[in-house]
Amino acid sequence: METVLAMGHYLPTNCRMSPRPTPEGVGANSATAGQPRRERWCQPAQRCADCRACQVARYARVVRGSVTVHMAASADRVWNLVSDITRTGEFSPETFEAEWLGGAIGPELGARFRGHVRRNGRGPVYWTVCTVVACDPGHEFAFAVAGPGKMTVNTWRYQLEPTADGTDVTESFELADTPLIRLYWMIAGFARGRTNLDGMRVTLEKIKAVTESAGPSQ
Repeated sequence: METVLAMGHYLPTNCRMSPRPTPEGVGANSATAGQPRRERWCQPAQRCADCRACQVARYARVVRGSVTVHMAASADRVWNLVSDITRTGEFSPETFEAEWLGGAIGPELGARFRGHVRRNGRGPVYWTVCTVVACDPGHEFAFAVAGPGKMTVNTWRYQLEPTADGTDVTESFELADTPLIRLYWMIAGFARGRTNLDGMRVTLEKIKAVTESAGPSQ
């Protein structure tokens, strides 16, 4: 199993905290003189708080995360399950039911559905409207979640990679780049990111149990 949630960021070259070129004769040799030192990870205590380049780089890193689980089942079988949003409640620790909207009866690009969410598994409880943004049978299924003003706030994605003995399934999330979400992430980003990772892990393990119950060839 692989879990990814980046909480630091690489210092962009235009950040005032980025390494500067090593001057001639100051701890440098002929091969490295005048060349910038390798970029380094900027830890929370070192962040350049008022540097726009740093803010953008940090946000681009921390708003996405993923979990990968290997399943002894065919990619087609896994895809059929993850794209059937009416079964979401069987697997997700937060979304306990979902239904297609606007006459849609199954997964297709542009199809809309709504999910009934119990935030953090406890509450509050509310509906979200989602739109399918990737629908490639056996390979990928993704949907965007609409927030206030029907603007996308988050995109959830399943990517399937066939292997010799099954399928590597990666679930991921990626938040939209808006001022409101930036503020939210600054306040509760770490906790929410961890909750998302835990939830994706639970979801994939439950899907794994169902897909593998039918045997690796199906």
